[in-house]
Amino acid sequence: IAVHSAVHGHLCAAKHLSSSQRNETPIAAGKTYNITGGRPVMYKEFFGGLCTGSESFWGHRPPKKIPVWLASLLASINEIVYNRIGYVPFAPSLTKLSVDLTQRTYWFNNSLAAKEIGYSPLKPWRSAVDDVVTEYRRRQSSEEVVERQNEESDAIA
Repeated sequence: IAVHSAVHGHLCAAKHLSSSQRNETPIAAGKTYNITGGRPVMYKEFFGGLCTGSESFWGHRPPKKIPVWLASLLASINEIVYNRIGYVPFAPSLTKLSVDLTQRTYWFNNSLAAKEIGYSPLKPWRSAVDDVVTEYRRRQSSEEVVERQNEESDAIA
């Protein structure tokens, strides 16, 4: 969810926390609303499945595709070896949980928020992600420039 949409959801709820009638309970009082980006998103889609060319939108190469059963087996080996001797034979992020998460869709229905407090996302999910990625890449390149400048000044000194 985009930050602007999250703020919008909070403001929608806040507007409905006061009642115009004296003995009437405000519609949003004591309720929980799902404030979402509006559509289901797979974990693997968010963390690498939307690739352009050879990179995910986060700027990393997408992981190699292997069958789920093989990923689960490798993750189990990773965890067993680590628990026994403290060494990780494969990528540290390869765990049974990470494999399980790539096979799920996490989606929360925001229809109650739409109906009762008038919420709808201000930006489509993909557009919000594109904004975050653009900012992420801008900051990454800024940090690289600063690192290079520090290295150059260290070399001169």
